Amino acid sequence: KHRISAGSSVMHTITPMITPLAITMPRSIPSLKVMKHRAAKPAMVVMELLESDLVDIMEAIYRKDLKNCPVQFSSGAAACIVIASGGYPKAYKKGCPISGLDEQGQLPEVSVYHAGTKLENGQYLTNGGRVLGVTAKGASLEEALDKAYSSAEQISFEGAFYRKDIGARCKK
Repeated sequence: KHRISAGSSVMHTITPMITPLAITMPRSIPSLKVMKHRAAKPAMVVMELLESDLVDIMEAIYRKDLKNCPVQFSSGAAACIVIASGGYPKAYKKGCPISGLDEQGQLPEVSVYHAGTKLENGQYLTNGGRVLGVTAKGASLEEALDKAYSSAEQISFEGAFYRKDIGARCKK
């Protein structure tokens, strides 16, 4: 099961926050802080905390009846650390073997979203600039970040790198 998306972001449901980096959402939806401005980036952390059935939500949107579809999120926080290819966003090497993932391309206690990967002969290989999004949940933002960083450290491939400051501004 591959999850496809890319980006680095954090989300928490503890208290609403309004900052220049925040996306304001209705009260029924948790506050969201995004480290960079790209629409797809929050998807991984939102999906980690979504308790409602996504298909039900999509069907309600299609019927233009979202107000009658309860959208529930779990409490706590989620954080995503993107592991990128060396050289990204410019030239980067493709086809590097990725180690540290299980047969399904995952790790325990986190979700690994595949963005720039391919599976060839049972081996995950790099196939893009933003390779993986390691996404973790926790009771607090600090716990979610610790889990995400700890899990990201278990994954390796030639030229792999990730930012070490994701979530730092949200902790303040």
